[in-house]
Amino acid sequence: MPRNATPKALLALLCAGAASAHAQNLFFGSAGFNGSQDAIYSTDLNGGGLHNILPSPMVVSGVAADAGAGRVFWQQPHYGSGQSQWTLHAANLNGSGHTVLSTWTQNGGNTYGVAADRVNQQLYWTDINGINRSNYNGTGATSLVSYHHATDVEVDASANRLFWTGNDSSGTVGIWTANLNGSNPIALATLPANTGVYGLTVNPGTQTVYWSNSSGGQISAIPYAGGTPTTILSSSGHIQGLEYEATTNRLYMVDKVGSIAWMPPTGGPVTTVFTGSGQTLGEMHDIAAVVPAPGAVALLTFGAILSRRRRS
Repeated sequence: MPRNATPKALLALLCAGAASAHAQNLFFGSAGFNGSQDAIYSTDLNGGGLHNILPSPMVVSGVAADAGAGRVFWQQPHYGSGQSQWTLHAANLNGSGHTVLSTWTQNGGNTYGVAADRVNQQLYWTDINGINRSNYNGTGATSLVSYHHATDVEVDASANRLFWTGNDSSGTVGIWTANLNGSNPIALATLPANTGVYGLTVNPGTQTVYWSNSSGGQISAIPYAGGTPTTILSSSGHIQGLEYEATTNRLYMVDKVGSIAWMPPTGGPVTTVFTGSGQTLGEMHDIAAVVPAPGAVALLTFGAILSRRRRS
């Protein structure tokens, strides 16, 4: 930036940054979306400005993002005969800088969990055997929790809490919590065998855990401390992924057949913001939300400079 930039020039940069940042708040994967085989897409918080950030063919199961670090993360299954190979990926929010962080094989069973600890810049993900953790660049990978079939994972670093869902060897589904290092695991809720729980998110402000029952079209909630689960939404859809976004206080959900909606985290009216078109497979499995939008940190910096110049 020119050292002698005028307030008007700085304001122009602010506006330009806001425009470029506006379209990338929601990140989601799709199988056979908008005529493309598989891809990763982004929109604004209201489902507008659809942008294909990574059109390379891939089936995306779980997604997480960190606006401050400028990174999006996802799981990708590679189906084949016998064992399936799975990979964990990262890229910049515009799709550049794509890298593979981890590779593993698993016999049967889908996993959807990727969670970003934005405080410690660490990544958590599920596989058929439990919960794993690494740094954002893939270094320091370790297995934290051994669990029969973990399907999704979430973290609240401020509360030192790790959450996951999955089913045990008998098929019984559980909602679990532990310390961030995996110690002291506690079952928060036990659900009927083969309940299709694939979406999991948390509201750190109210210390509430949410999960979706894809087969039953429900969203339920329970406090971090446990208690009786509350059903906050019943529908006929196939709710596959969840994401709580604190700034707007919205609970986002994706339907497996290709739509995105949100509602208040206490329940209430559901607002559909995006419906896919041109689908051939039509499956969406997870969603990540980031606010402030990419570029907002720079926006705040420019604003501070402008304010200082006006005061001087």
